[in-house]
Amino acid sequence: QICDRVLKKGWTLVTDESGAMGPHAINKDQWVGFDDAAMIKHKSEFVKKHGFGGAMIWALDLDDFRNVCGCEEYPLLRTINRVLRSYPSGPLCSLSKELKHAITTESSESDLRSEEITPCPQITGDKSDCTKFYTCQFGVLIQQACPLGLYFNQKALMCDWPENAGCKTDQNEIPDDNDESTPSSMEESTSTEMSEIESTTSANEIIDSRYKVVCYFTNWAWYRQGTGKFLPEDIDTTLCTHIIYAFAVLDSEKLEIKPHDSWADIDNEFYTKVSSLAKKGLKVLL
Repeated sequence: QICDRVLKKGWTLVTDESGAMGPHAINKDQWVGFDDAAMIKHKSEFVKKHGFGGAMIWALDLDDFRNVCGCEEYPLLRTINRVLRSYPSGPLCSLSKELKHAITTESSESDLRSEEITPCPQITGDKSDCTKFYTCQFGVLIQQACPLGLYFNQKALMCDWPENAGCKTDQNEIPDDNDESTPSSMEESTSTEMSEIESTTSANEIIDSRYKVVCYFTNWAWYRQGTGKFLPEDIDTTLCTHIIYAFAVLDSEKLEIKPHDSWADIDNEFYTKVSSLAKKGLKVLL
């Protein structure tokens, strides 16, 4: 809406020269403050500098997820990922007609990796740990973990019950007490298998990001008409580490958790669709 008003309806864009706050758009007696990609980049760098746990976006449907502004889908969320999770460079989306230069990161390695993206498997298991797997995001292998109690099923390419996953590694085997070489052989095998993962992905780098990117999903956004309608299928799982589903409520008489909107949550299976994203390594919370 802000993009449409500034670019097409004559609203005036005002930015803070000191960079202490985000821009605001004005039209007569109306004033709207917001964060643009530049301010999101600044805040993400602040998170990184001070060693915070990560960033949260509230909410997914309020980002430009359909690229209405003509820059890219999810410009704010992508900016967070570029700073905190070393994602490849991209445009620093602006409300002016000319886009600013690509976002830069402190690491020249990240820039090099973004320019020379090589193919990697879309999703693959960890050969030394049944609870871990890797997803390919922009040519980079990102380590993910299955929910507690589940193993990665290499055939189904999803987290599954251990008896269904059929996952076996050297670490799962019970060592023979009479085998004095067991510890060293296990260590050697593990390092060899990890080398195999790296060699099969050529120049791809395996990254276990320590920063969380928490995405807030609102079930009422699907009631919007037109391009603002947001569904579970619109969630880009490569841009979030956590999904918070909004929401459930407490029954005042039974004191039990119940759906807030049974038509969306149950009848249209929003609960099921969003919670299933946990199989892709995301943490889903209600």
